[in-house]
Amino acid sequence: MPNFTTDELALIGEQALPDKERPSYFSKAFQREEQIGESFESFLILQRGSQKQISMDWIDRALDIEVDNEDRDILMTTYLEVVNDDAITRVAELDERLENFGSFMTSLFQDESETGGPSRFSDIPELNTFVQSLQKPLDKLTIQRDQAFHEQNMITNLQVRLEQEQTDENSRAELESWNNILATYEGQPG
Repeated sequence: MPNFTTDELALIGEQALPDKERPSYFSKAFQREEQIGESFESFLILQRGSQKQISMDWIDRALDIEVDNEDRDILMTTYLEVVNDDAITRVAELDERLENFGSFMTSLFQDESETGGPSRFSDIPELNTFVQSLQKPLDKLTIQRDQAFHEQNMITNLQVRLEQEQTDENSRAELESWNNILATYEGQPG
């Protein structure tokens, strides 16, 4: 509990409700009513009426935004699914192309004779230049593959966030329930 001045304690004492009579808000997370705690009650009592009105105005704005978000949520979900499917396809295609190059490189350096191992030709300058020449165009594919892979991760995160923030009756009920709590306490004048 925060430290309060004598005047603040007096105001809290005047307006505080008995423990079992404190108001509740609807918790979207728990799908039930949750009673406010003593600390939050003290906070509300010490708020000025003008600040509480501003908070109530923001509740109204948030409710309006929630209504506007319903169509946006549907469009965003569809968009993310399409982009994610495209990214998955690109990663698979690029992995296949890059995998074939890896197999080629392994076979190129593979020395199947009895006299040497895989590193027997690694000191040949032209072979290294040849490999670098082959590798350069594939670096562009690797960049494209990395981009598609990171798009998948970003989309997955956005889909989780969108699902968590989905506009529904419960989110509206939670917002609306705060109005009753704010109105319960007179607070400080002003």
